[in-house]
Amino acid sequence: MKPILSLADLHERVLEVGFVPFMGRKERLLFPLTGLTPNAWFTGEDDDPWGWRMEIAAGDEIAYGKFFLGQAGFIAAGLLPCFIALRRKNWSAEELYEGGLLSREAFGIYGALEGRARPSHEIKREVGAKGFDRAAVELQMKMLVTIAGEEQKLDRFGLPYGWPSARLQRLEERFPCEAAGEEAALQALLARLTSMSGAPQKAKLKLLLG
Repeated sequence: MKPILSLADLHERVLEVGFVPFMGRKERLLFPLTGLTPNAWFTGEDDDPWGWRMEIAAGDEIAYGKFFLGQAGFIAAGLLPCFIALRRKNWSAEELYEGGLLSREAFGIYGALEGRARPSHEIKREVGAKGFDRAAVELQMKMLVTIAGEEQKLDRFGLPYGWPSARLQRLEERFPCEAAGEEAALQALLARLTSMSGAPQKAKLKLLLG
């Protein structure tokens, strides 16, 4: 299989395979980008894989977020219905919350995102910092929220400071999609996984189901 050497390569591979975990332990994530590219990381150059994530996140063909075992990764828009069916059985955030399957903190963040993408530091000020990071990951793992880029924090003089923060957006507002059947979704995703990894079925299911 050809190595991934550029942003264009990564974009093409995600659309071809359907999803690619970003970085982390290979035994858990099966085929993260770290194992698919020989490029140096954190150089700030055009071929730095770290910089690719936000360029893809700002596009409209691939979702980026903490979708795989709490770690970041990419999912082609066409496969999002499959992941939504598996991770939350096509339930809405309200149904998950009422059923005790979504935390109060996560539901609060989801409510703050109605109608638009917002930077995480802004939402944190509104809903409170306690449990924010955990709840944001919970929303991404349940395929309710995606990362739509990043935004620099500004001080009271309008000057940038600190690290940029992720812009969060409701997944189905950014990528409107039709519902998929749960069993068909599972088989479709397992078929994609087989083309990329010879891992045991148990490991494949863990990656898909979270």
